[in-house]
Amino acid sequence: MQYRDVVSRLFALGKFARTPGMIRMVPLLDAMGCPQKSFDVLHVGGTNGKGSTCAFLDAMLRSTGQDTALFTSPHLHTIRERIRVNGQVISRDAFASIGGRVLRLCAQVEKDTGEHPTFFEILTAIMYQHAADRSVRYLVQEVGLGGRYDATNVVSHPLVTVITDVDLDHTEVLGTTLEEIAGEKAGIVKEGVRVVVGPLRREAWDVVADVAIGKDAPITSVLPAARREHRPRYGISWVCEAGAGYEYHGVRWQLPDVRIRMLGGHQVRNSALALAAIEAVADDVGVDANSALSGLARATWPGRVEVVNREPLVVLDGAHNASGAKVFAESLEELFPGRTIHAVVGIMDDKDARSMLAELAPLIDGEVYATRAPLPRARCEKQLALEAADALIHASAIHADSDPLQAVETILGRAAPEDVIIVWGSLYLVGTVRGRWVSLESL
Repeated sequence: MQYRDVVSRLFALGKFARTPGMIRMVPLLDAMGCPQKSFDVLHVGGTNGKGSTCAFLDAMLRSTGQDTALFTSPHLHTIRERIRVNGQVISRDAFASIGGRVLRLCAQVEKDTGEHPTFFEILTAIMYQHAADRSVRYLVQEVGLGGRYDATNVVSHPLVTVITDVDLDHTEVLGTTLEEIAGEKAGIVKEGVRVVVGPLRREAWDVVADVAIGKDAPITSVLPAARREHRPRYGISWVCEAGAGYEYHGVRWQLPDVRIRMLGGHQVRNSALALAAIEAVADDVGVDANSALSGLARATWPGRVEVVNREPLVVLDGAHNASGAKVFAESLEELFPGRTIHAVVGIMDDKDARSMLAELAPLIDGEVYATRAPLPRARCEKQLALEAADALIHASAIHADSDPLQAVETILGRAAPEDVIIVWGSLYLVGTVRGRWVSLESL
C-alpha cells in the first residue's frame, strides 16, 4: 500500500469509536505481536502542556545518548510528525509499510469485535511497531484524549505517569465538570506506578489523589516555590525572549540554574514537571542532573509561543481552549509588554470561541483577522468575526478572511515594524501558515 493510500484510509475513519475502551486496541496489538511491550514507557496526560512536557522528557532521555521514541498529537504539517525516533519523524516508506499491515489486520479485528479500529488507534499501533522496529529503549507517549479509554492506555505498567493539568476541554466526551474530566485523565494511573502532577485545582487534585491512593501509586505534586510545604517546587528567576531560567528544588536534586529555550512562564512549569518525572525514575533511565539540565536547555516544541519573524514580530501559538488562551495571554504580557498586538485567529467549531477570545481581548489593540484552517470542522470566519466583536476586543478593526495565508499577508503589510502579530486559536491554523517562515523540506 502506498503512503498516500494509507493516509487517505486513516483520515476517512471516524474520530470516535462506538464503544469506548480497549475492545479494538488489544486484539489489534495482539495480532501484531504486542510491540508495545518492547520498551519502557513514560505516559503523559492532561488538558494543556502535554506536548511540551513530552518534548522536555524526550530531550532529557536523549541527552544520555539513548534511543527514544516520541508520540504526540496533533501534528502541524504532516501526520508523520506524531511519530519520532531520536528526534526524526517516521519516513514515508516506514509509515506506508507498517500502516498497510495494520490496516489489513483491522479487517480481522472488525470481524471479531464488530468495530473497526479508529484513526487514533491505528496511528498508535503504527507508532508502537515503528518504535519496536527501531529497538528504542524508551517511549514518551502523549495521551490523545482523556486517558481512561485512550488507545495509549493499553500500556499496563509505565515507568512513570504524568498529568500536566486538568481543565474544561472536550466536554462533549470527557464530562462537563473538573471532577468528571479529572476522573478520565486519572484513568492512566497504574497500580504502584509513581504519578507526577502539575499544579491542579482542588477539585481535580482530590480526584487524582484518590485514584492514586486507591492504586497505591505514589504521587508527587510540582508546585510554585511560594508553596514551600510541598516538593518538588520551582521558582521563576527570569522569563524573556531568549527563554527562561528558574530554581528547582526536588526530592533529590537541588538545581539553582535551570535554563530552557521555550518561551513563556508556562514552559517553566512544564519543564519542572518533566524534570520531576525524570528525577523520580533517574536510576531506572540513567539520567543524572547534569544530563537533565542539558536536555532541557536544548528542547524545542514548534507552534507554542513560537517567534518566526522579527519586524514585525510574528508569534505562533496553538492555544485551542480557554485555559490555553489564558496562558498565551500571560506569555504575551510577560514577553512583549506595551506593544501593539494584531491577531490572525482561527478556531475549531467544537471549541468555546467566546471564552477563548475573551482571554485575549484586553491585549489586542491592533487589527484582527478571523479566518479558518482548511478543515471541515473549522469555525466559519464570519461567525468568528462576530464573536470577536462580541468579546469586546479593543481592536482597531475586525475582518473576516477565509484564506489564512492571505490574512497573514494583509496584516504583515499593515503592521508597523515594532508591532506584534499573533496567529493563534488552533494548531491546525498554525500548521497552515507556519511554512510561510519555516522550511518544511525535512518533512
